[in-house]
Amino acid sequence: WVRDSIIRERLADPAYGGDDIYKITEDEYGDPVTPHLDWKIPIPWTRNTEEEEAAINSVYTTHPVTGQKMLDARQMNFRYEWFDAAEAAKRSYRLNAAERSLNTDRPADPAEVILISKDTAYIDAGGRIVNETITRPLSSLYDFVHTRIVNIYPDTTCWVNDFPDANNEYYMRNYFAHPGFAHYPVVGVSWEQATAFCEWRTMFLQRSINRKEVAIEKYRLPTEAEWE
Repeated sequence: WVRDSIIRERLADPAYGGDDIYKITEDEYGDPVTPHLDWKIPIPWTRNTEEEEAAINSVYTTHPVTGQKMLDARQMNFRYEWFDAAEAAKRSYRLNAAERSLNTDRPADPAEVILISKDTAYIDAGGRIVNETITRPLSSLYDFVHTRIVNIYPDTTCWVNDFPDANNEYYMRNYFAHPGFAHYPVVGVSWEQATAFCEWRTMFLQRSINRKEVAIEKYRLPTEAEWE
């Protein structure tokens, strides 16, 4: 999904031909909306133009020794946002100062500057992912929307690094590429990557329902108590 979304973004990029059919810019009533990908338009894997082929090949790289064409793992970054409803619901973070205290003898100071911590993420000039937490004055509910970027490509070398005394070179070379392992357990994935998958799965479910007014429970990892 990450690979295909990157390709679709580039197919719509003027640097690769700028085909606007891959982006939805207005709703069913013709009103403008924030541009987003149209997943109904298939990627032209075959019979493509020179620009389309360049967009597709841009997510691949060539192994410097074997010459094998493979997915460029460095580009497989997933960006997601989540709303921290629990923090936003705290009385101390109410936008209306009069609602911050139930003690009528000690009302909240309307001039008090309320500070919040917010997770944000970006990719720097060197192509590195930077996830950081910033502190700033509370201004709106959007301050409780956090952003994170995670490289979702698994650690394909875990077979030899985690089990150095085992003869796992075969698994390192084939586990993530050979179709025979398609339904085997996922390995080489970090907690951050698993959390990102839960966010993606929630987003995928919400979009499949296609109704924002329908409330769904988010996918998540088990708690420590649930593991026990």
